[in-house]
Amino acid sequence: MHSKKTTRSDLKNDPYILQAAVVLKEREEEKRLQQANRRTAPKEFLLKKRSISDIPIMPQGDFGILMFIGLVPYITGLIFIFFYIFKANISRLVYMADNHSYLLIWAIGYEIIAGLVLLWIVKVLLFSFLDGKNYKNNPI
Repeated sequence: MHSKKTTRSDLKNDPYILQAAVVLKEREEEKRLQQANRRTAPKEFLLKKRSISDIPIMPQGDFGILMFIGLVPYITGLIFIFFYIFKANISRLVYMADNHSYLLIWAIGYEIIAGLVLLWIVKVLLFSFLDGKNYKNNPI
């Protein structure tokens, strides 16, 4: 019993070899598209026009913006002081609100909001480079 020697012409017609060639071409095309998207993503992000109205929580109009700038940091500062510093003791919070400056509480809230805005900007910047169409979430 002699086994037949495999030739190149037999390999060209082998369905497994043909399927492997198709898969390799698909992977090469996918890599090429990912590299092309990586090259254009930073340019697209930097060229986008942005305005205050793009932020969903910003109120419209001058009075709304002034109230937003004046009250939101103050309320944020009060909430932070109430829960984190005074451990939810209401009598200490009333003493703080009566005897301390509005600007002190506002500044604490402003710093908290500024930190959250910076984290949001970093998140937008990092995730803007990922293309949602080509990003695959493969299980490990």
